[in-house]
Amino acid sequence: MVLQDGCTDKTDSSTVVVGPNPRFELNSIDDDCEPLDAFWSPTSLTTDEYDYQVLDSRNNEIEPIAPAFGLLAGTYDYWIRATDQLGCSDSIRSVFAVRPLPNPSFTWTPEEADYDNKILTFTATDSATVYSWTIEDKAGNEREFTEELNEVGEYEAKLIVELEGCSASLTQWVNFKDAFLYHEVSSFTPNSDGLNDIYKPFVSGVKFLSYTICNRWGQLIYEGSLEDKGWDGTYQGSSAPQGDYLVLLNWQENSNRRVYTKSVLRLLK
Repeated sequence: MVLQDGCTDKTDSSTVVVGPNPRFELNSIDDDCEPLDAFWSPTSLTTDEYDYQVLDSRNNEIEPIAPAFGLLAGTYDYWIRATDQLGCSDSIRSVFAVRPLPNPSFTWTPEEADYDNKILTFTATDSATVYSWTIEDKAGNEREFTEELNEVGEYEAKLIVELEGCSASLTQWVNFKDAFLYHEVSSFTPNSDGLNDIYKPFVSGVKFLSYTICNRWGQLIYEGSLEDKGWDGTYQGSSAPQGDYLVLLNWQENSNRRVYTKSVLRLLK
């Protein structure tokens, strides 16, 4: 700078430093399933060191760069800004989508199994591209799955569903009630062939059982209980004759209901 006022000449100067824009590269965030954790790793392409910030286009907030954790389904638009010591800055855009998880919920009917309702039908609530059912040692791959349960207890039912590359699972417990069951046995053949040689009332879901077997003249032939092995068709060490026998039964169900009934049993040879 030169001053000319007719009397003196005076010079002065100042220095202005003009630097290049920051140059850096940024890793891409791939589209993925929720919840997604986004990690940005900017790398300087020069020997300069930069301060990095992230701008979220959803709210236009600028913060020091840090991972974004637990992003749910949606499209995300971020700008990663690099600033050097001179205050020069440049930005790279980071856009990615987060896909929603499929809904793995399911229902079944009947809600509780018992000896009268042993077959259960399981149904996935929502549509998916892949279904994977597991109940005990059985498996299925359709939206609807049918399974037969045969014993009292709790059964683990698990469903895994997949949709657009995303998967989710749900485990629920199915209850098989300790319900009463009685099937009348009408005949048996105690001939030592290993088939139907023993008579015992077919009953479950009871606390107590007693039964007596009488011949056609009312003579007591056998007395049994829940714990015994059953009648082998003998009386006083000898084979009982072929024919019909009266069975008097008395049991107490787990619900404490007491039942007295009778049936006719035919001994065949």
